[in-house]
Amino acid sequence: RDELLDVGAYVSQIAAKLVAKRPQAGIRSNISTEPAIVPLDIAVRMGVVLAELLEASLEKSFAGMDSGNLEVSLAHDNDRIVLTVYDDGHGDPSASEWLKSGDLTLRVIQRLLDDLRATIDAPESDQGREIIISVPVGPRDMGA
Repeated sequence: RDELLDVGAYVSQIAAKLVAKRPQAGIRSNISTEPAIVPLDIAVRMGVVLAELLEASLEKSFAGMDSGNLEVSLAHDNDRIVLTVYDDGHGDPSASEWLKSGDLTLRVIQRLLDDLRATIDAPESDQGREIIISVPVGPRDMGA
């Protein structure tokens, strides 16, 4: 049997550490995750995707800003885990433009998501950037 991990706790830990490594006065973070027991390989891929998304947000979206909000959430139901990263920074380029850019970070993320049969979406927003990752999981994946 595959080794299992609570991806919710793992995502929360990664997000907290990355935000703490880049302390920017006035940037507030909110991390909200639900427990979700999955095979280790799914959790690791999701952790790398999250780290890449957070680095992009912290490095680019808040450049030159004195305040802002960064939100990370992970929720699950019976057939999918949804990871959302939102920031209200200047989002240059917008999330939807970034998804079309062919950026190296994006290519790495897309390769990891392909391995998970996951999707990535970036709803249009007038304020900030939101990236939504949806990973299909079945009862076997959820440690059932």
